[in-house]
Amino acid sequence: MFRDAWAQREKQAVAISDTYKKDVKAIDTQIKSLLDRIVAANNSVIVSAYEGKIEKLDQDRRIIAEK
Repeated sequence: MFRDAWAQREKQAVAISDTYKKDVKAIDTQIKSLLDRIVAANNSVIVSAYEGKIEKLDQDRRIIAEK
C-alpha cells in the first residue's frame, strides 16, 4: 500500500516537472517574440513596454525554474 502511494506521488512529481518545463519553454518563446518586436519597433514607448514585459517574463521563468 505504501509503495502504491509512493509510486503515485512519484508520477505526480514527474507530471508537475514536465508542466514546469513546458511553461519555461513557452515563456522563452514569448521572450523571443518580444525581442523580435523590439528590433522592428521605432517608438521608444513601445520598446520600453516590451522591455518591461520581457523583464516580467524573465522573473516568471526564474521562479518556475527554481520549482
